[in-house]
Amino acid sequence: MSEVETKQKLGDYITTKKGFAFKSSWFVESGIPVVKVSNFTEDSIDKESLSYVSTEIAIQYPEFELFSGNVVIQTVGSWPNNPKSVVGKAIRVPRSINSALLNQNAVILYPNSDLDQNYLFYLLKNDDFKKYIIGTAQGAANQASITLESIKNYPVDIPKLPRQQRIASILSAYDDLIENNTRRIKILEEMAKLTYREWFVEFNPPAGRAGA
Repeated sequence: MSEVETKQKLGDYITTKKGFAFKSSWFVESGIPVVKVSNFTEDSIDKESLSYVSTEIAIQYPEFELFSGNVVIQTVGSWPNNPKSVVGKAIRVPRSINSALLNQNAVILYPNSDLDQNYLFYLLKNDDFKKYIIGTAQGAANQASITLESIKNYPVDIPKLPRQQRIASILSAYDDLIENNTRRIKILEEMAKLTYREWFVEFNPPAGRAGA
């Protein structure tokens, strides 16, 4: 038996839930976070710029709750010339945003038992899906949109679940390594700035190095 089950469409493996149009008049200083597409980063969510609604409002919309690991696609955004807000961008919900609510212009993709959630995320991050989904987009010069049907009609060849999990595990390990190295680079850059400031702005080089 072949290791690959060929099904024609991604829609055979997922169900979807669109975000809700939370009213701006509901937003408060603190409470339950509401995730907008403007909070999306390259592959996650920026928790520093979230809006909030009260618990009383949040409990009325439990079907829009986000959980760690959920895969979300931006359905309204810009064309590829503005990659930060490009339509069709796929992100994965981090643990720190668990139980937030999803605003409009995005959709949650729930994989069925034949599709690993992490594998789904990496499937939607590949260039083939990006090209496909942009090819289905419609809109004006400054804004593009995609439909649920276009997402569901994406042609896929899905491996058996154990192979999906192996692939996702390897890619996740690479992502973790990149994230750790990026964090280290930022720390080194900050140390270099502090050293520069101490030596050349405050004129306070380490003992024994003065006049060197």
